[in-house]
Amino acid sequence: MRKYLFYISIFLFFSCDELQENEGSYNYYDYVKYGWVEFLNRDYGRAIEYYQDALLVNDVDENGVVDNMHHSAYVGISWAKTFEAISNLSNYDNSEINSLFDDAIKYMCYYKDTVGEWNTDGNCDALNAIESSDVNASEFYNDITNLSGITFCEEEYCCSDCFINDKKVSFIYFYAYKYYYYNAGNDPENTDVSADLFYNVGVYLALNFLSSTNSTSNLDKNLTYDFNNGKPENNSQFSLDRERIIVLLSQMYLKNHDYVNAATILFNGHICAETINDLDDIDVQSIIDCVDSFEL
Repeated sequence: MRKYLFYISIFLFFSCDELQENEGSYNYYDYVKYGWVEFLNRDYGRAIEYYQDALLVNDVDENGVVDNMHHSAYVGISWAKTFEAISNLSNYDNSEINSLFDDAIKYMCYYKDTVGEWNTDGNCDALNAIESSDVNASEFYNDITNLSGITFCEEEYCCSDCFINDKKVSFIYFYAYKYYYYNAGNDPENTDVSADLFYNVGVYLALNFLSSTNSTSNLDKNLTYDFNNGKPENNSQFSLDRERIIVLLSQMYLKNHDYVNAATILFNGHICAETINDLDDIDVQSIIDCVDSFEL
């Protein structure tokens, strides 16, 4: 079961001495940036502290009007809480891990409602409200210089819409994990929950991220996606890119005995091309070997 836990171990060496200087002068974007630095440095508790500090900044664009545009900070908290749970796997049983992941994903579902108030119920079914809120935040973050000429984000760091893809990728892995969790029979008392539900949602989200036609044969979206591209520059060996999302989706198809789609998405993603090269003669063992060669 645990080999399907969906995030990659991080081996990172990064000096954070600079973070201790001038902390009192940080703006919202600084707190989010340093949250990611600590996240990549595997200090998830410290990362969460930075994101929580960001939540205390009510006037993000510093124009004198309270806006509370905290979308990217909430996304950071969710990732940090997820990894904090993963880093302590030996302390929890499968049920406890499942609960921790459920708690962490709720932050991805916070949104600003039509009157500008934050809904923090963590209701992930409110898709339209969440999407509308995220689009508004992306447009807001895109203007990184205020009327006084103050530039909020001067470094090689994504301050605009990267949080949206971070959120989409997190949901892909979350639903993949939930599929494996329930498919393995880890919650026999909750018989109303179907692994197929999580499978269908996970596959849909992954295909939607990779393909404009939701097809394993047309992987034309997010061609250059790499989690690290939107983060502060660092020496991280953390690897989560488009290729691994393709492999994860193939793994889900494989687990569900859909060998045609498992092979097709690898073939069209140009992954393991030396062995996945003939869709008319699908070799299941080649798919297994390919998927197993990736750390997901």
